[in-house]
Amino acid sequence: MNFALALETLRRHGVEFVVVGGVAVVAHGASLMTRDLDILYRLGRDNATRLVAAFDELEAVAWGDPRRLRFGIDHLDNPGHHLAETRAGRLDALGSLGLEGEVRYETVVGDAVEMEAFGVRFLCISLDRLIEVKRALGRPRDLLAVQELEALKKLRA
Repeated sequence: MNFALALETLRRHGVEFVVVGGVAVVAHGASLMTRDLDILYRLGRDNATRLVAAFDELEAVAWGDPRRLRFGIDHLDNPGHHLAETRAGRLDALGSLGLEGEVRYETVVGDAVEMEAFGVRFLCISLDRLIEVKRALGRPRDLLAVQELEALKKLRA
């Protein structure tokens, strides 16, 4: 995965997003590995238009779809999960998070932290919010991440 290419392309196109998922876990100092980039993006036609432009530049197609379908504004302007294969690698654009889709961009952007990784500055979900979301999801890999993230939080306190 070329994280720098994916993040830089999103930033250059002005996409409003927060990094979540495995990259966020690693950005906060955990030792877990990830092979994709998960972003939670602001819904709305303007931001979806910018995301489509970034996806077009990255030659994004629907992940696992043999028809190699491209994404349009109507595909992306909703709270669903949009899994994409790109020339940078796997990029998951999420309109919402949580078991009921209750976590939106507006929910996390207020306490998101600005970080720099891969030579690119970006907003990352806060450590507390990441722990909260991962715990609520409850998948085994998320619960492992929660253990390490909570330990890192204690070390920093």
